[in-house]
Amino acid sequence: GGGGGGGGDAPSGLASAGARLIEVAAEAGLARAGAAYLLSAFAAERQGATAAQWAEALSRPALPFVLQLLGSLARTHAGTQQLLLAPEVMGTIHALEQHSSSASKAIGTWAEALLEAMRDAGLAATVDRLRQSTQASKRKAALDQRQRILSSMGMSAAAGDGKGPGSKRVVVSAAATAALIGDLQEEVGHVCVVCGEGEAYRPGETLGVYVFTKRVPLPSLCEPCGGAASAAHASPVSRGSPFLPYGSALGSLGLGGAVAPSEACHTTVSHFNTIHVRCHREAATAERSLKQPKQEWEGATLRNSRTRANALLPFWGATVGEEAYGACVEQFWAQAQSTGRADAPRPKLLAHNLRLLLLRFACEEQFSHDARGGGRESNIRLLPYLVQMASYFLDAKGEAQRRSHRRSLA
Repeated sequence: GGGGGGGGDAPSGLASAGARLIEVAAEAGLARAGAAYLLSAFAAERQGATAAQWAEALSRPALPFVLQLLGSLARTHAGTQQLLLAPEVMGTIHALEQHSSSASKAIGTWAEALLEAMRDAGLAATVDRLRQSTQASKRKAALDQRQRILSSMGMSAAAGDGKGPGSKRVVVSAAATAALIGDLQEEVGHVCVVCGEGEAYRPGETLGVYVFTKRVPLPSLCEPCGGAASAAHASPVSRGSPFLPYGSALGSLGLGGAVAPSEACHTTVSHFNTIHVRCHREAATAERSLKQPKQEWEGATLRNSRTRANALLPFWGATVGEEAYGACVEQFWAQAQSTGRADAPRPKLLAHNLRLLLLRFACEEQFSHDARGGGRESNIRLLPYLVQMASYFLDAKGEAQRRSHRRSLA
């Protein structure tokens, strides 16, 4: 019976021993010494210290133990609580609370635990007032910084619609608006259907136009164009009609292997939707990785106003280098040859392509039979770029000939 009674008194005995230990520590001046340590260690820091000074003070080895000791004493010892309520001491502890804890020394955690111990001891109002004051100061500093940034850009913050305490709207001054508009450079010429920019904002990047190209027999040079009825009753190879492949029997018969590559050329139509070669390539890559992947020209059809496309005819812009344009030209011819092989010098194939396109206008033929889009206006805009590519090939060939002549004359 006596043993049971002694076991029941053990917790109360430990509690009384703990309380006595706290009294002894307080009487020995440990709380006062701990507070003095904090004030001396962070005296310069309270005046506005640099990051290096803070780091030096936080590296003191006794700091974690001092914070833990003060936290233990502040839980139950009223004298320690009154000692820590001094503004300088509270300010130092609160500053330490905001310091992020490192893996080796949890300074911020111990400082926060000390303030929470004071809150639990009936000093919640004092601790909360200190924290709220700091938050308000930080918020004001952030708003002032925001206003300075806006002012440097000719803008200001004004009251918003009142739907929240932080509701604000940014007002741009007339002078800033005029300056921004003045700095904007107007795009002159073609713009990309994806990014909306042209050579002014993306200089050096090759633009091109979506086209639909098709392999057809070489047109005859001696027979004028005829109507669809007469073309439907004649073999396109034997008749040799220049009547246009789209919207005629020639377009619907299909070539298969009936026409030799040396007797074929390509004809091209367009809805004239321009795009950067890079934008097209990036869009095609993105569409292949969709949940329901799209093929390259399936996605291009959507960007081309739902007009079929199977090639990208490049433009040689003022800021585009010859090497970049030449690489895009090679891609175009690879795309054209994928529709059917045509063996002839490229300038000659382009000349036939131009002739077939002009015959469409002369014979008032439709342009959208196979491409399902594009008309007279969009296709007349294609002519200069076919001529440009032909000139590029002729100039390249002429340069080789000029180099040969110079070597023979040297």
